[in-house]
Amino acid sequence: MYIGIKLKDIPASAARGLTFVIIGFIMQIIETQTLTYFLPGKNILKFQFLVGTVFFAIGAFDLARSLNSNSFDVLGKLGARHSLSIYIFHPYFIFAFKFLPISSYLSDLIIIPSVFLSSLLLSMLLDTYTPKFYKIVNGNLSFLKNK
Repeated sequence: MYIGIKLKDIPASAARGLTFVIIGFIMQIIETQTLTYFLPGKNILKFQFLVGTVFFAIGAFDLARSLNSNSFDVLGKLGARHSLSIYIFHPYFIFAFKFLPISSYLSDLIIIPSVFLSSLLLSMLLDTYTPKFYKIVNGNLSFLKNK
C-alpha cells in the first residue's frame, strides 16, 4: 500500500507498467520452479504469495493508471459498488468449489474466474432483491438511523 501511495505522485507509464508486469511474472515463474524443486510434490498453483507478485501488482497498477479511464466505465462502477462484497463472499465459494468432481489442475484454472463471477453475481442479486441486507454486508448502516 505504501508503494501505491508513493506511485500516485509519479506520472503513469504504460511502458514502465508493462515492464514491471513482465519482470514480476518471470520472477513468479522462477520462484515457483525453485520452490517446487525444494518442495517436491507441491503444485505450483498452490503458492499464495510470491515476491514477484509485488512487482507484478506495481506494474498492473501503473499500467491501469496509464489507460483512458473512460474506457472501462462499466467495470469501474461494478468494482466500486461490489468489490467489498466480492471480497467477503469469495472464501465461501472457494470452499464450495473444492467439492466439485474435477481434476485438481483444471480446478485451479477454473476456480478463479468461477469464484469471482459467482461472488459478483451473488452481490448483484443481494443488491437488487435484498438491498437492506446488502447494505449491512457492506457496512452501510445508515438506513437504521432513519427509524
